[in-house]
Amino acid sequence: MYPSSNGVSSTYPPPSSNSQTRWTRCLCPCPFSYITGEKSVTCGKPPLSRPKTKPFAPSLSISIYSCPSDDVLPSCSLLQKLAHDLRTTLFPVYESLLKTLLDFLPRPIAAPALTALLATLSALFRYLLVPCIHLDLLQQTWSSFHSTLPKCNAEVQRAAAEVWASVLRRLKTSAREKAVILMANNLTGVEDASAWMLIFACKVRFFICVSDNPFFMESVFQSISQTLHSTSASLVSPVVDVYLSSDNPDALYTLLRRTLTSLTHHCKDVEGFSSVTEPIIAQFCCTVSETPRDEVGVERVRRMLHLASVLCGARQGSRLTGTSILFLLSHLIAFF
Repeated sequence: MYPSSNGVSSTYPPPSSNSQTRWTRCLCPCPFSYITGEKSVTCGKPPLSRPKTKPFAPSLSISIYSCPSDDVLPSCSLLQKLAHDLRTTLFPVYESLLKTLLDFLPRPIAAPALTALLATLSALFRYLLVPCIHLDLLQQTWSSFHSTLPKCNAEVQRAAAEVWASVLRRLKTSAREKAVILMANNLTGVEDASAWMLIFACKVRFFICVSDNPFFMESVFQSISQTLHSTSASLVSPVVDVYLSSDNPDALYTLLRRTLTSLTHHCKDVEGFSSVTEPIIAQFCCTVSETPRDEVGVERVRRMLHLASVLCGARQGSRLTGTSILFLLSHLIAFF
């Protein structure tokens, strides 16, 4: 009989006990004898079978760090499963694991190893970073991620940006806003990657079956790009706020222009793009309706006009509703 959290006994062991038992069997007699390539290992009990499981996480980080670049695949595959089953055990050494994994990104590694590495980073973020309520950890993670990306080539940056985009989607509203503001406040070296992060986080891709031939083993699927993710407004709006008050708006304007243009071409109709345009137009009307009293106010209006021109210029404004166009025209006429 196993006691549960509500005081009721159960005949089934708790999940953490099941996970530790399963990994003890899988990793016995030594969890990293294959990964490190050691022929003979003198090890007693595996770390998971010991009373305290804390030594297990540091040994995992050391084993991954000591792997050659092309031999990191087994370690990454193992860590993906451990991040789900033993997240509380790995959380104290989250920063060490993150640094170890990020050190591999700039290295020239094979495509399968790179895919496994990115999947492992995604699992680490999903099971350890996203559920965490401490925003300081988010800031530390972004700082490490930001310092690593400029060392990578463009293809790796784009793949890593897609991983971070999935993090932005999963974060709670307050944490998501902080993550976007952290990105917007420091674009040096990650201008392209930041645009990919926003675009990947906002886009939604659907796949439908267009051919189900019984003579073939697999069906044929076609991609339909027509809508935006439900978090798109909370991703773009903080960047607009930072852009209006930033001391260096050029990089932020380029980021917003690339993002909005890409999303405009991504959406199939007006309704699919309205989740992004409505907050921007509301901000435009609020900014233009106020008479600027100083140079700061004039600069805010100028920046907002530049941003509105992006919405009207992409696809000739065909992704704006008639109401949005009337709002823009009426406030512009009143302003001038």
